[in-house]
This record gives sequence, structure tokens and C-alpha cells, in this order.
Amino acid sequence: MKSIFQKILTLILISPIFLFGAMVEILLQS
Repeated sequence: MKSIFQKILTLILISPIFLFGAMVEILLQS
């Protein structure tokens, strides 16, 4: 149960970083 919560927490932390990186890549390509 605790490991599942940890996985969700890490996903919440990593997701914005991934989205920001993708946004930067799109801005650099244009």
C-alpha cells in the first residue's frame, strides 16, 4: 500500500518536469 502511494507521489513530482521539458522543446523548434 505504501509503495503504491510512493509511486503516485513520484509521478505527481515528475509529471510537471516532463511537461515543462516538452514545452521548452516545442518553443525551441518554432
